[in-house]
Amino acid sequence: MTGDVLRIARNDFLNVRRSRLLWGVVGAYGLFVALLVGSSATSDITSATQLLVGVTGVTAVVLPVVAIVAGYLAVAGERESGTITVRLGLPDSRLAVLAGKLLSRSATVLLGFGMAFGVALVLAVGMFGAVDPGVYARFVAVSTLFALTNAAVAVGLSALAATRARAMTLAGGFYVGGNVLWLVAERYVVDAVRSLLGAFGVDLSDSGAAFVTAISPMEGYLSAVKLVFAPATAGAVAWFGIGSLVAWGVVVPTVGYWRFRTAELA
Repeated sequence: MTGDVLRIARNDFLNVRRSRLLWGVVGAYGLFVALLVGSSATSDITSATQLLVGVTGVTAVVLPVVAIVAGYLAVAGERESGTITVRLGLPDSRLAVLAGKLLSRSATVLLGFGMAFGVALVLAVGMFGAVDPGVYARFVAVSTLFALTNAAVAVGLSALAATRARAMTLAGGFYVGGNVLWLVAERYVVDAVRSLLGAFGVDLSDSGAAFVTAISPMEGYLSAVKLVFAPATAGAVAWFGIGSLVAWGVVVPTVGYWRFRTAELA
């Protein structure tokens, strides 16, 4: 099965890398990072580490969009066009198809991510003379996990959908509801949880509220980056953010496969 997964991933990667929309979003992401680096010359940013703190915000907002564009049609696009039935007749198992798609779309997202941060690293070194290798390595590691999580979620949601329109609705809804609106309305979520627990005589502390906030992928990432810049004082919430990202990256594709393996494709 490993050979089937790699073959599917290789062929899919060759197809998805031709997407103008995908590389347009990746280019915009790289441009945002480059503009942030360039603007630091006239701002209060005086070190490469401070610059990476700023890049974190850009990453949290833009990287999920890159993953959605890369992954939302991974399975749904072939289902709507009917090519999935031909692929499964090779024979390729549905698990191999989903695994191969997940591998190729993750590689595509990481490629765009690597290019953008390679540019940022070169510019940062040129402007500040040096980058703390430990901070940069941790930043890349946590951001890579964030990228893989979003790619896995996008492919998993694609496996749940039978049409392109439904796949876009699911992916867009997840981004808006699970990231943007959560970021804006997180205090209302915390208040709702506090009220619910209060009905059972349980008080939600401020530290407990931080755990609730870190449930979403974007907030999980923003919590996890504390391990990048202040690992000695990051605390349990930062590690919970790591766990939250891993959970999203595992649960959504698993649910997608559970639905895809019994879906009527004809």
